[in-house]
Amino acid sequence: MHTFHGHVLSGYFGRAKEAFFRSIERSLAQRTDRLVVPSARLKDELVGMRVGRADQYSVIPLGFELDPFLAVGARTAGAFRAELGIPPEATVVGAIGRLTAIKNHALLLDAIARVPAAHLVLVGDGELRGALQDQVARLGISARVHFAGWRRDLAPIYRELDVVALSSDNEGTPVAIIEAFASGRAVVSTDVGGVPDLVRDGVDGILVPPRDAERLAAALTRVCGDTALRERMGAAAREHAAGFRVERLLKDLDALYRGLLDSGLDSAAS
Repeated sequence: MHTFHGHVLSGYFGRAKEAFFRSIERSLAQRTDRLVVPSARLKDELVGMRVGRADQYSVIPLGFELDPFLAVGARTAGAFRAELGIPPEATVVGAIGRLTAIKNHALLLDAIARVPAAHLVLVGDGELRGALQDQVARLGISARVHFAGWRRDLAPIYRELDVVALSSDNEGTPVAIIEAFASGRAVVSTDVGGVPDLVRDGVDGILVPPRDAERLAAALTRVCGDTALRERMGAAAREHAAGFRVERLLKDLDALYRGLLDSGLDSAAS
């Protein structure tokens, strides 16, 4: 058994290193009975890279303990905004994740510069923080962009956000989107990796092409400027998030393992 929670086979490294990792995965797949992935899109990508056969794969969505996020109610202005100096009435876009190249926060900064009514909070840290802070200064948006660093108190943070954004060049199944959905927050994301298996475009979020700051800015402007749209998408998102509870994940994995064991026993008996 081998489970892909995400993959680093495209967009993370240079061509030589990616080719090396792909060769390893192809070799291991030949010795593996079942490959498990969290989304159908990720399965298609891996099959397209010749990592295993389509019939080797089982798609089992991720599952988490979501109760702290499901308990998040309407947006409030509390301690987190006060800590960062964000006005209580401001519209706040949040991005949760490592400050690393694949997440392409530079794109998000270019987009937020085109949305003058919104503040942006970057929750997380990484090797690109300094470069991103320099970009913020060049764009003249220092008063509206806030670097919060690594945080453990994520559920209270989601409570103070209006929209959650993701600007990655590639993704497996982003945990931040599932947490945002459970918190009842609309999402604006690039249409990459397994994201379309999570975000229903126009229902609980908006998908935009990757590396397109203008389209990303337009989607953020639309969602930030329409309270009724955010509330409608947030309600649909929270309902959708129920399918990502840890109890469902355990049930699916139990059924997979029992089914494989039973088929192995049947084969041995014959």
